[in-house]
Amino acid sequence: MASVPPPSESTTPPLVDIKPLLQQLWPGGHPHVTPERIAEAIAHFFTNQVTDAQAASLLICLHFTTLDLQADVLAECARVMRLAAAQIDVPALNEVIKLKNRAGGKYRGGLCDIVGTGGDSHNTFNISTTASIIASSLLLVSKHGNRASTSKSGSADLINNMRPRAPSSRP
Repeated sequence: MASVPPPSESTTPPLVDIKPLLQQLWPGGHPHVTPERIAEAIAHFFTNQVTDAQAASLLICLHFTTLDLQADVLAECARVMRLAAAQIDVPALNEVIKLKNRAGGKYRGGLCDIVGTGGDSHNTFNISTTASIIASSLLLVSKHGNRASTSKSGSADLINNMRPRAPSSRP
């Protein structure tokens, strides 16, 4: 897992004003707001081009208009999230897996993933990340996660503070 820190002030693109979209959505929603327009606004979250207040306002509008439950809106937002995600060099990854030759028993030697719930607001121990480290002694484990949102540390915080450093998936 690799976490990419937010861009520095000098590389942050200019802010985008999504207020016109917010005004169309609130109060009561607007039947002509397309999933693509909503997803375009969501895409700006990943480049830090909207303020926290506007991001929160959009999420609140989507919730109270129930657009956050619409399959077409969810699908389009998932599409832009996947576009913003770090891309993995699959051929290089497959080569590393093949070289490890960890197959044994019913385990074929591929990647395992251990995920936790995160964001539970209960300040619980980060067991999924710890379990992935322990399991990695026998299995090839791919761990993903994020920085803390409701506690003192998330998966990315823990792994990025370990030595040796986890490699970045971005150049």
